[in-house]
Amino acid sequence: MGRFKVASTLEGIHRVLKKKGKFYVSVPDMDILAHAFVSPLASAENKFRIMRMMFGGQIDEYDFHYFGWNFEFLRDYLKKAGFSEFKKVDLFGLFEDTSDYKLYGFPVSLNLIATK
Repeated sequence: MGRFKVASTLEGIHRVLKKKGKFYVSVPDMDILAHAFVSPLASAENKFRIMRMMFGGQIDEYDFHYFGWNFEFLRDYLKKAGFSEFKKVDLFGLFEDTSDYKLYGFPVSLNLIATK
């Protein structure tokens, strides 16, 4: 989804949630990934992997990231959509996925629970 559809999408999610409903969102954390990418310790192979985390693996026409997120960006968009509480978590523990993947010991996903 392009940047210009984010606000209306988040407003729609907020609209359909019941009072005190929770929205779980996991996105690549650009603060962590940018830091890892410019690290002199990162090999060319690891920089390529980091770049794919930033922009999507691009294994098909839908595997793209159109926008880069950090906590401040995501929180501000969610606030504008009407969400009132925000909790950053290391992992959701719902099922096994890449939201708990760590690179050099740092989580690469920004995992956030927003409450209506």
